[in-house]
Amino acid sequence: MGKNRLAEQSSLYLRQHADNPVHWWPWCEEAFEVAQREQKPVLVSIGYSSCHWCHVMAHECFEDDYIASLMNRLFINIKVDREERPDVDQIYMEAVQMLNQQGGWPLNVFCFPDKTPFTGGTYFPPEDQGFGIIPWPHLLLRISDAFREQRDELRQNADAIRNNLHYLSGPTLEDPGAWENSLLLDGAQVIVETLDARLGGFGGTPKFPPSQTLGYLMAVRRTRACEQEMTELARSIDEALQICCHALVRGGLFDHVGGGFFRYSVDAEWRVPHFEKMLYDNALLLETLSKASTQYRWQGLEAAVRKTVRWLQQDFQIHPGVFAAALDADSEAGEGAYYLWSEAELREAVPASRVEDFLETFAIRGKDALNLYPWSAKDADYRSFAPVLEDLRDLREQRPAPTLDRKVLTAWNGLLLRGLSIAAWVWGEKDWLETVKQGLDWLWEHHRREDGTLATVSYPESGAVGEGDGFLDDYVNFALANLQFAMVADWLQVGFCEQYRERAVILASAVLERFADAEGDGFFFCSTRDAAGHIVRKKEWFDNAYPSGNSGMLHLCSLLSVQSHDLALSQAMTSLKRAYVERVRRMPNGVAFGLEALTWDAMGVAQLKVGAQVNLDALVASLREIPWRPLWLEVDSGMAANDLQLCVGTHCLAPTTSVEAVLEALGKGE
Repeated sequence: MGKNRLAEQSSLYLRQHADNPVHWWPWCEEAFEVAQREQKPVLVSIGYSSCHWCHVMAHECFEDDYIASLMNRLFINIKVDREERPDVDQIYMEAVQMLNQQGGWPLNVFCFPDKTPFTGGTYFPPEDQGFGIIPWPHLLLRISDAFREQRDELRQNADAIRNNLHYLSGPTLEDPGAWENSLLLDGAQVIVETLDARLGGFGGTPKFPPSQTLGYLMAVRRTRACEQEMTELARSIDEALQICCHALVRGGLFDHVGGGFFRYSVDAEWRVPHFEKMLYDNALLLETLSKASTQYRWQGLEAAVRKTVRWLQQDFQIHPGVFAAALDADSEAGEGAYYLWSEAELREAVPASRVEDFLETFAIRGKDALNLYPWSAKDADYRSFAPVLEDLRDLREQRPAPTLDRKVLTAWNGLLLRGLSIAAWVWGEKDWLETVKQGLDWLWEHHRREDGTLATVSYPESGAVGEGDGFLDDYVNFALANLQFAMVADWLQVGFCEQYRERAVILASAVLERFADAEGDGFFFCSTRDAAGHIVRKKEWFDNAYPSGNSGMLHLCSLLSVQSHDLALSQAMTSLKRAYVERVRRMPNGVAFGLEALTWDAMGVAQLKVGAQVNLDALVASLREIPWRPLWLEVDSGMAANDLQLCVGTHCLAPTTSVEAVLEALGKGE
């Protein structure tokens, strides 16, 4: 029984551990059966291929023969790719957060053979490093002794954790009261009060790109209360959006040489990132920065978006419109080394006539290799260095590159294709919209099975697709991607709208059938079919690095409401609103994506039908001149050839040939 079983796995992260002396199992029932038979505790160790600290712990601990021998003798050891199995990761992450008030990756959780966790943590060093973190070998011995000698006490811990997990995902136990739209302004006020007004971002370090929070604030900014009265809240939102956008595209989170955004900044100044690049971050930022540009018209946003789209298409694309999951933080030279530049290197690479200005603009001085950081650069100066940055890109490509995790994730590609649809509309790029169509069609063909279920992941190298049903995020994000494309698809080719709208309806119906809670509000993460293998059927309410499925369902129900009179969607929207009352009161920044949907819904989803002879290119160019809002654009052959008719919510204006009248109506907040 003693062997490492990861060599044949499709996951890059699992294969990275295939040569460890640890007798790793993949996540499977057999591993827990062996643990039960041998009466051993189980270690579930979770990470992902581009995670720097996962690599560190692997090198320090899992590659060490002595430490591996302890793990093999005392535990049944299971390795999990959190991107492949987010259902497993969610349960154990929440358990560790209950115990330690924080989580992260690598995530190391100790369980009974029935899968119930009793303790855990994140990174552990191989020996005492003076930071108060118990060394991994000491922890292994302590837990093994406790499992042998204090099992009843551990069982009490495990039962308490399990009960709490059930409580958090159970039906609503108390009536929080009816939803009131005033909560939307209240939530925005709470958030702007946490703004770092000097450096951008909300709260302390580390700082993550606040894409979902900015999306919510932009929606609130369009409401009548802000738009027409120019309240103090409106001014606070303007300040927050502008300083945060500056931080995102002029700080070190953006890859100024190649394009794309790193995962987060370890410092308050946005200078030092963790250098992994994740598809979901870049998806959300494409959307956020594109929408923000229609409010603030800063050229720096366009440059960052265009550079990021180019990077995605050149370096991240697996099939046309289909993208890889992540790019590692580490390369052969260490974490971030691929992206850093020393003063000496730049003096060799940059033309002598410009090198001093470049070093000053991008804050590179001294012997150490640093991340480019043009925080204080004037726009004209920054743009003038575009040819130099292209030359540096060519030079950088000669370095050993980080590893690309080429797995194709349905949920993350859904986020990307949705964001790219919005970016294509904002920047007038039909080629990008064609890329979206290609990606949606590929996923529909390859990730949707004959029985209508979705695959969570596929692997280009092996062609393998997981056997289980997809998760809530897969259905919701893929549905929203089809829906957002449908909303603008007639601009690409008349008649496309109907096909992709129907796909979104099919996926939404599947969510209602497979993920709904018959006894309470909201939707479970796992389908009814796949829930049996877990200790709890979990719901995700709060947005994390990317939106929760329940937040996404608010968008889906709201946007489909103008296209479908499905009573089940209406009931789902009412149920979700009720569930968000208490959550927006307690933590509005944790449910920002859902609150954005509720804000647009309160304003009324806009639908613009046009006659067959309307010049769509000219119309779309005009629509791009007003701040962005969700808008259905559809050619209706039953209308007079040159007419336009705008409906907002349940209120429809009379048909008109005046584009200006439509723009005026759309520009008004509600």
